[in-house]
Amino acid sequence: MRNYRDISYILNERGFNVHHLTPSKLLSPHTEFFSFTYDTPLRIG
Repeated sequence: MRNYRDISYILNERGFNVHHLTPSKLLSPHTEFFSFTYDTPLRIG
């Protein structure tokens, strides 16, 4: 869970909230950023 919490903090620092991710945000210019930071914790967690 440490990795998930670290990533959650990073997302919040960038103005994102991992609890309110939507398809529209996944299609934002940060798609690659989300793909790596949001999907990875789900796989390793």
